[in-house]
Amino acid sequence: MLPFRVRRSISAEQLPKQAVEAPEGSKEHDRIEELPGLTFDSTFAQYAGYLTGADNESYLYYWLVESQNEPEVDPLIVWLSGGPGCSSLRGLMEEIGPFRAS
Repeated sequence: MLPFRVRRSISAEQLPKQAVEAPEGSKEHDRIEELPGLTFDSTFAQYAGYLTGADNESYLYYWLVESQNEPEVDPLIVWLSGGPGCSSLRGLMEEIGPFRAS
C-alpha cells in the first residue's frame, strides 16, 4: 500500500453548487464537475485533489483523467514531470491530456 491517502479538495467556485457531499475518501469526493472556461461537456470523468504523505506534512496534487475508451480495463498512466518553476500541468495541457490550452 502506498504511504498516501486521499484528501478532499474543492475550489471556491464549487462550494455553493455542492448539494450533497461525498464521503471523505471516496473518489466522487474529488470528481471535477466543471472547469472554468470549458464550453462543452466532457465525455470522460476527471478527478483532482491531494494525496497526503505518511508524515501528514507533505502533499502531492493529482489530476486524474479517465480513459475515453474503457476506463475499467485500460492501463493507468502516471505522468510526473516538472521541477522548480515548471508544473506537470503543462504536460497535461500540451502533450498527453485531452485538452489544449489556448
